[in-house]
Amino acid sequence: MDQLTGFKPKPQVEMWKGLETVIYLARRVQLLPDTMYSFIYQVDMNHLVRYGRFVYGETYLALPSGTVPSLVYNLLNVPWCPHVYALYPTNFLWGVQRSLRLDLLQKRVSSTRREDESLFSDSDISCLDEIIDEWKNSKLIRGRQDEAWRKTPRYTVVDIDVIHSSLNRTSYS
Repeated sequence: MDQLTGFKPKPQVEMWKGLETVIYLARRVQLLPDTMYSFIYQVDMNHLVRYGRFVYGETYLALPSGTVPSLVYNLLNVPWCPHVYALYPTNFLWGVQRSLRLDLLQKRVSSTRREDESLFSDSDISCLDEIIDEWKNSKLIRGRQDEAWRKTPRYTVVDIDVIHSSLNRTSYS
């Protein structure tokens, strides 16, 4: 069993906005879970550089494969890890199960409904759409094994200060 499944995000993480972010992406591009993690990380790095905050206050974890958004990691693992149920309110988990699908054969995240765009600021939408456009034009996505990941022990939280200081030396804009 993965050591991180069940990591409880910090209270400032906006759970519903995190879910809507996954839905927003899943409705526009076909993504594997690992690519979804990369998309969200890249959106948050761009948003942090430009606006001084993450889109929904995510907490990032250092996995062997790279930096992973903890809330989204938990959302995409809920069906396989029942102990994750104890971490979130029942109405939120019901919303996740009603809204997201993970196709096991295609290994693709999809959504069963439209996102609630009222939860997003203009800057959120701008950064999300920018990453989607980059993906559609080049299919390239920056990796999640950046300087912040290299400085963080595996299976621990990536400190926001480490992320912020690494952005000064990385080309996120």
